[in-house]
Amino acid sequence: MKNRDLRSTLAWEKIWLKLGKDLAEMTLEELWELFPVFLVPHDDQWKDYYNEIGKTLMKLLSEQPVERISHIGSTAIQGIWAKNIVDVMVEIPQSADMKDMAQILEENGFTVMSAGTNRISLNKGYTANGFAEKVYHIHLRYTGDNNELYFRDYLNEHPDVAKEYDNSNITGMLIQMPRQISSPNGQQKHERNMETDTDKLAFEGEKNTMLFTENLETPRLTIRSWRKSDKDFTLSLWGDKENGKYMSDPVRENMDEAYLNCVDEMEDNPEGYYLVVEWKEDRTPVGTCCIFPENGNYDIGYCISKDHWREGLGTEVVDAIIRWASPSREKWPISILLQLLFFVNSGF
Repeated sequence: MKNRDLRSTLAWEKIWLKLGKDLAEMTLEELWELFPVFLVPHDDQWKDYYNEIGKTLMKLLSEQPVERISHIGSTAIQGIWAKNIVDVMVEIPQSADMKDMAQILEENGFTVMSAGTNRISLNKGYTANGFAEKVYHIHLRYTGDNNELYFRDYLNEHPDVAKEYDNSNITGMLIQMPRQISSPNGQQKHERNMETDTDKLAFEGEKNTMLFTENLETPRLTIRSWRKSDKDFTLSLWGDKENGKYMSDPVRENMDEAYLNCVDEMEDNPEGYYLVVEWKEDRTPVGTCCIFPENGNYDIGYCISKDHWREGLGTEVVDAIIRWASPSREKWPISILLQLLFFVNSGF
C-alpha cells in the first residue's frame, strides 16, 4: 500500500478488501437495509466516543504534524437530534502530506470515502453486518479550513438557534445537485431528453407537462406525479403551522383563491415536477417533493409529514431523485453511494 495514489473514486477491489465481497455486490436497496439513515435524540455518550477516537487518532498520527483534533457535526451540538455518527476534524499544516496521513489511517482500519486536493474523508464502523456500535467520519483538513467549528460553537452558545436548526433539519430541505445530462447547450439538451425519455415523462399536446409515467421506488416509498386528487393532502401538509414552519406557503386559513388556483395548476406545470411521496405498502401519502431544472442544476425540495419526522424519509426521497437524475449512479462504487446516502463530507 506504500506510495499508493488515493483517488476520490475507489476501486471495487479495495472495497472488497475493506468491507467484504458481499457488501460490494449489494444493490442500493440492500445498502439502505444495511445502513438505515435516521436521526436520534442527543446522546451524551457521543462526547465519550469523540474522546476515545481522538486518543486513537493522536496515537496513530503521533509522528505527524497534527495541529488540532475537533468534534464537529450535529453530535457536537447539545440538545439536537443527529445521525448516530460522530464527526471528527483533524487539522494539519499546509506543509504536511495529507495523503500520507490518510494512508496511515487506512492501514489501521479506516476507509477512505472521498479524496480531493485539500480534503480527505474517512470512516470507521461500516461493516458487512451493518453499523458497528460506534461509527465515525474523520475529516482531514488543512489548518483554517474549519468553518464547522464556528457553526458548532455558535449553536452551542445559542440554544434557541440550535433548536431552530434542529427543526429545519426534520421539516424539509432545498438542495442543488449537478444535472448529469447538462451540456454546453444544457437547456436544449434537457428538453431533448424529456422529449425522448417516454418511460419517465409524458406530454399533452404542444405543452410540455412534466409528469412521471414511471414511479420512483425506494425500499419503503413510492414517489409519483402529483394529481389534483392530492390537493386536500397537500393543503393540509403545507398549511399546517408546525409542518410548514420553514416553508413559504401560507397557513391553511390564510390560503386565498389565487394560491389555491396555483395548487390546482401543479399537475400541468411545464417548469418542474411536483410529486407525492407514499408508503409503498398501502399508498398512504406521507409527503411531497419537487424538482426544478435551473441553470444546469436540479433544485430539489421536499416536505415530510411531521408524523414521520426523524425516520430518514427525506434522505430516502432525495436519494431516489438523485438516482433518477443520474441513471449511471447504479454503477457507482460503494464509496460514492455512501457519500450521497450519509452526506459524509459535511458533518451535518
